[in-house]
Amino acid sequence: MEAKSSILVVEDSASLRDNLVQALTMGGYHVEAADNGLSALQLFGDSSFDAIVTDIRMPGMDGLTLLDHVLRMRREPETAVILMTAYMTVESAVSSLKKGAYDYITKPFKVEQLLHTVQTVIDKRRLKLENIRLTKELKELNLELEKKVRLRTTELQDSRDELRRSYLEIIKSFAVVLEERDAYTQGHSSRVTEYSVRIASEMSLDDGQIVALQIGGSLHDIGKIGVPEEVLCKTTKLTDDEWRIMREHPDKGARMIEPLSFLSTEKVLIRHHHERWDGKGYPDGLAGQDIPLLSRILCVADAFDAMTSTRSYRRRMTLDVAVKRLTENKGTQFDPDVVDAFVKCLGKCGIVTNMDCIILAAGKGKRMNNANVPKVLTELNGKPLLGYVLDLVGKFGMRDIYVVVGHGAQGVMDYVKSNYTQITDDLGRIVFVHQEEQLGTAHAVMQVIPHIRPSKNSMIILNGDTPLLTFDIINRLMERLTGEDAQLALTTAVLDEPGSLGRIKRNDDGNLEAIIEAADATDAEKEIKEINVGVYCLGSDHSFLDLVGQVGDENAQGEYYLTDAVKLLLEKGGKAAICQVKDSREALGINTEDDLKLAEQYLSEIGSSISTAWQAEN
Repeated sequence: MEAKSSILVVEDSASLRDNLVQALTMGGYHVEAADNGLSALQLFGDSSFDAIVTDIRMPGMDGLTLLDHVLRMRREPETAVILMTAYMTVESAVSSLKKGAYDYITKPFKVEQLLHTVQTVIDKRRLKLENIRLTKELKELNLELEKKVRLRTTELQDSRDELRRSYLEIIKSFAVVLEERDAYTQGHSSRVTEYSVRIASEMSLDDGQIVALQIGGSLHDIGKIGVPEEVLCKTTKLTDDEWRIMREHPDKGARMIEPLSFLSTEKVLIRHHHERWDGKGYPDGLAGQDIPLLSRILCVADAFDAMTSTRSYRRRMTLDVAVKRLTENKGTQFDPDVVDAFVKCLGKCGIVTNMDCIILAAGKGKRMNNANVPKVLTELNGKPLLGYVLDLVGKFGMRDIYVVVGHGAQGVMDYVKSNYTQITDDLGRIVFVHQEEQLGTAHAVMQVIPHIRPSKNSMIILNGDTPLLTFDIINRLMERLTGEDAQLALTTAVLDEPGSLGRIKRNDDGNLEAIIEAADATDAEKEIKEINVGVYCLGSDHSFLDLVGQVGDENAQGEYYLTDAVKLLLEKGGKAAICQVKDSREALGINTEDDLKLAEQYLSEIGSSISTAWQAEN
């Protein structure tokens, strides 16, 4: 049974109020009454009414003021207000309706007129409330529909994106397989991509172009999948027929991704990345501005990484020689503007590494017969040992460089500040960390750990007294870390007389089993010729640093060594990759005057060989 509608009657005349209550009650309504506006507001605040029938002219608070209060209270659902007056004119009637009244009754009125008006207002209110309800339901349905449409659209977009990602991952997996076929090109595509993005940013290209370079750079050599391995990895000069096969790879790469319509820009980029500014490139012999800009950028990045990487058919060029080649070929092979932008990038960021660096430079150099000079400031051919190490670090554009100082700390810091303040990029920094007591290599790194900024950068640990390390050694060390999915990579060398240096013990698979200190080695282990150089490369998660903090000093020297952290890594099932130097002299640590003489002799020899090689190439 439907509940009765509730009516509040507000009338200061007692007799009229009673008549109104009686009439409305007999009409089937639940009725309450008030003798003035203030009393009505009290009742209205405590109860809910479907309608209020109120006189306009009342002492204290008139009906229009009561109407204003009711409307301001904004009840949901709203209460309909009917005004009564003996003096209602057309103007006042319109005014009251504009204020928000549902209807009005002019006194005197008949009961039938009252009941008809009230019922009309109740029906009107009910209809309005129904419209509100339906509108709300419709809005909710629309919102739900929109939500479902958005969800479905998102699902479709996600499906499309997932499909795109799947296609890209498949294609990129081919690129990975390609690089695995040739160990000399491992990491080439990722480096070329990073160089390309840096150039694009320097030239203020938009986000869409940068994304195209990120994808196209990673896939630019995908066409080499179709090049026979004996051609791809050949160590001597290619024949005319082999060169023709090699030159087909840009066209093959473009055709491989042609079915992927969303890679239309990348397809063009890949096809033309071997065009030359002078029109003598391939496959189409385009020249100058006719070559797509992104292909011109990729061409410079590709050439530079090829020049600074060791390949099966030649050794890498030094950074200075590679830059010289780029600048010499502006306007012939390369777009001059692109080369200029790239050289600026190299000045800011160095080559692609995304690495931080720790340099251990706190030693005293007791055996160098010069107690007043910190070991790392001992001069080799007129330059401190530390200078050679910092020159190498600068070529890699490393970000944060932590120099551990101890003996002669002020002199070491002054030297670095005076000569090497610009070797980090805009985001990098040089931090000096004091090792008050020299208690071993792990102890030195422990002092650095609190200063390391959170980052996704890998990290390399170098010794400030190892001046002959080369770009190639560090480059291969970093590639070995990522290529073998290891937590750590370390450098080794083979010596005819290892002496007191730690031995590298490998398992049957050729992987690192242990680093054995000479004092702890058995007679058989002392026969091992491969030694630990003390140069380490850490993965970007820096998990190895956690192990360094766990190293103890339970040894004859009472010191903390990084080799013990390597031991902990292997015991926990981690992997340490090995990068063996090709010429053991490059790993020479300077501990004695005899070592210094050997280093001077080596520098003299490679200076002559570099000069001879340069003359042969030109």
